[in-house]
Amino acid sequence: MIFVYSIKDDVHPSHVMQYFETWNIPVFRLNTEFLLTDYEFEWWCDDNGPDFHIKNTHSGHETYGHEITAVWDRRVRMPNQLLIRNSYEEINEFNIKEAKEFLHFLRFYMKDIGDFYFYSFLANTPDLAKSVRQRLKS
Repeated sequence: MIFVYSIKDDVHPSHVMQYFETWNIPVFRLNTEFLLTDYEFEWWCDDNGPDFHIKNTHSGHETYGHEITAVWDRRVRMPNQLLIRNSYEEINEFNIKEAKEFLHFLRFYMKDIGDFYFYSFLANTPDLAKSVRQRLKS
């Protein structure tokens, strides 16, 4: 199973995922900005060690941590959507902050999962990407 961090508007992973499907390679995509609205998470630790389950509540796709053999950290946008908005803005801000911290933890945890971790540094570091593009133009 290939786990892909991406954003909803990024079309490139969709094409790559279709290619993998023709080879019967399972792929799970996590659109990070919708972490709180489109996904359900479970974590546990038992005699087999820690594991987790993630389910996309819209598509029904799901994966377990022990199934993941590679991670593609394509493009990340911090969570910015709430399933339920509270009338107190401080609570909304706290929930978004907690989701951001969870995403940081998830990415840190998954860096050691599987055999391969692909990091799209240009997609995840916009200032560096701009600098590289400027150098390539000259």
